[in-house]
Parts: sequence; structure tokens; C-alpha cells
Amino acid sequence: MRSKDYIMCPVCGGRVLVEHEDKVNLCQYCASPVLGPSQDRDCVNHPNRVATEVCHVCGDLICDECAEKRVGDYGGKLLTLVNCTKKPCLSESSWANVLNEEYQKLANMDWSDKVDNFILRITGVGAVIMMVFELIFILGMLYMYFIPSIAILFPIWTIGG
Repeated sequence: MRSKDYIMCPVCGGRVLVEHEDKVNLCQYCASPVLGPSQDRDCVNHPNRVATEVCHVCGDLICDECAEKRVGDYGGKLLTLVNCTKKPCLSESSWANVLNEEYQKLANMDWSDKVDNFILRITGVGAVIMMVFELIFILGMLYMYFIPSIAILFPIWTIGG
């Protein structure tokens, strides 16, 4: 009888039971695909090309050319699926729409996070400086309103008096 082998999930750090030495194993905690210890790292359709994706249906390793990415709403969550171009895999994930990567590149707003963060920091500092200026201005106005002349308090300071 073979002992159970475990490997660590690279995503969540959980223990993954190695059920298949030569196929993809799924982490039971985060459902990430984890390669088996003796699995070939090449694409199943292109032997000399390193695989970059794992088919979510059959578990085969595929390259970018063989991969088809799909996006779908499942249980109120937006999921991104990657599957190969085999007929069973396409029919299994037909509920999700094919991802338009060109549109995704155009609508990518990751660059705005850095710009927005920078602008918010500058405007935050500007707002603090403006509040300090307003405080000094209001205190000066109250001082001028309640104390009409410095000559009343200190008559010696007045010129010619």
C-alpha cells in the first residue's frame, strides 16, 4: 500500500493530497491547480512549449495559444475560466462568455490606482494647509473684532502719544 503524499499549495499554503502523480491536483482549500511531482510542464498540444494555463475542465496543461478564457457569473460571483479547445471542455464551460482580451486591455484601469492615490495625497495635504490658513484668518478676524485698537491696551506703543 502506498503512503499518502502531500505537497504545499503555492497560493494558500494548504496541504494538497497528491492523487495523481502525472496530472493536476486541486487544493481543497482554495481550489488552485497544483502540478503533480512527476508531471510534464509542456503543453499537451505543443510538446516543446511550456504550459502557462491549466484547463479547468480536464486538467490538461495548455499554452496561451491553446487556451480559451471565459468569464461568467456563478452564484453571484464573477469567475474567470480557462479551458482547452476540446469539444467536451468547450461544452462544459459554455455557460460562460468568451473573454474579449482586446476590450479588457482598453478598459484596464489599473493605472488609475497610482494616479488617484497620488492626487488624493496631494489634495489631502492641500486641504490641511487650507484649514490652517482659514483658522489663522478667522482667529485674526476675531482678534480685530473684539480688540478694536492696540493703542487702548498699550498707550505707550502709540506714536506721538
